[in-house]
Amino acid sequence: MHVEETETNRLRSMSIEILPANWESSKLHEPLEFTDNHLGIPKGVYYKTYLQAIRRFEDILSRGGGELAKEDTAELIEVSCVVLLVNPAHSTCLNRRRDLVEQGVLSEEEELGLIASLQLLPESAKSSILWSYRRWLLRRRYSASSNEKGRSLIDDLDDVTMPLEAISQELAIASTASEIYPRNYHAWLHRYKCIHSLASCEQQPQPSNSFTLLSQVLRAEEFAIRKWVDMNVGDYSAMQYLCYVYSIMVKMGIQHIQMHMDNDARGTEGEKLDKISFQPLEHAVDLVQRYPTHEALWYYLRASYALRSGPTDTKIPEHRQNTYWKNFEHWRAGFDAKST
Repeated sequence: MHVEETETNRLRSMSIEILPANWESSKLHEPLEFTDNHLGIPKGVYYKTYLQAIRRFEDILSRGGGELAKEDTAELIEVSCVVLLVNPAHSTCLNRRRDLVEQGVLSEEEELGLIASLQLLPESAKSSILWSYRRWLLRRRYSASSNEKGRSLIDDLDDVTMPLEAISQELAIASTASEIYPRNYHAWLHRYKCIHSLASCEQQPQPSNSFTLLSQVLRAEEFAIRKWVDMNVGDYSAMQYLCYVYSIMVKMGIQHIQMHMDNDARGTEGEKLDKISFQPLEHAVDLVQRYPTHEALWYYLRASYALRSGPTDTKIPEHRQNTYWKNFEHWRAGFDAKST
């Protein structure tokens, strides 16, 4: 089982949910509900605690400049967690936690774990500032350059050498966030930047087995996103990302082969696995034929058509009464004219 799949399963076994205000919690964890790694917070408690935490947070900050006392720092850490739970875009709160990371009071690893937990909530899963903070932590955690460990305006992971296991964990977190909040542009952007980091670092000398492991990660990612697009035909961010992963694999010389179990052999002692080559253009054409009124798929068709390396035998279906088809034909004529 791949690391990403394992991490995704672990995240799916955890959740944070806001319960109705009149929820009657069990005596054991009252006023909260906690069962099998699933945390439930009644809405009344959720907002009441936030108001208390924000007042306490502001009170700690109002005690003047300079370093905080040890007990105030400990309290600041606790109340800022509560603030971010309700308002993940609270920039002052995040900046104070950055300060604590830079001072060595909080570790990057602990913060990454906290942010991953917060991103189990829809409001946090779509928060751009929280994703940016996550990448800042990753740069500090894995960057070899001391200059990159400071507070930087750069919001990418270029030249950050992350181990494949860490990359897989990030992909799993982004995948879970996309499930929690559909069409999550910020989660797909994070995923894109992780793969871009992986590709940029691979250009440097690597151990002999690194390319094999990289190929496995990218093939698994390509397969997972193809399945996602099949089930989410309106998620154009996912389609763009799938085309990007495909192009990276082409540049690296990684074959687009996906393993498919033969139905006739399933359950037998020797399972037969067929190798199926993946082509985005064929995939896009198939989806357009099935769902011709979905605009996102026609843009996916454009993106995948632009990726082809030369003439193709793939036939684009005609939908003469479909405005999307007419727009695509107009675009294709212009694209082919520029390419010749």
